[in-house]
Amino acid sequence: AIQGWGYYFAEFFNDTATVSNKAKSGMTANQYYNLPDYFPNFKKNINEGDYVFISFGTNDEKRSHYNKSDSYKYIDENGNEVEEQIGLPVEKYGEYLQKYVNDIKAKGAVCVFVTVPTQADNVDKCAAYNEKMRAIASDNNVLCIDLNLIQTEYIDYVKKLSKNPADQSAA
Repeated sequence: AIQGWGYYFAEFFNDTATVSNKAKSGMTANQYYNLPDYFPNFKKNINEGDYVFISFGTNDEKRSHYNKSDSYKYIDENGNEVEEQIGLPVEKYGEYLQKYVNDIKAKGAVCVFVTVPTQADNVDKCAAYNEKMRAIASDNNVLCIDLNLIQTEYIDYVKKLSKNPADQSAA
């Protein structure tokens, strides 16, 4: 089975750290936050001093590609059934990122954002979502690992080397 990047985190730690990957492929920020089997269940086990890595945006950006009738339902904290569209416009995406920050910090844990990497063609289809994530991180003193920038710079570097192999000796 193909795993997300979080699956491999444990390989970078010794046995004094426990890595628990609770990511679910295909989820949007609002779905993962609201559906009871995901963040509502997961946050019960967040402890003071834990690090929680959050990376959304790819599926949220795709919202314009979904049929308008594509939605999901959940029961909110007041017991009401709520229906929301799959995927989010950027501003609503930011509201959900803020909810994650608030909930994680309330548990005494450390929230870490990870931006969405570019696609294989090095086109940042999630640029607005990455910018929103960076802004929310900045506003809340949250560490943001800019995977998007790291990957973009690496791909640009490799492209440069492939165009001018003489530059490889300087690498």
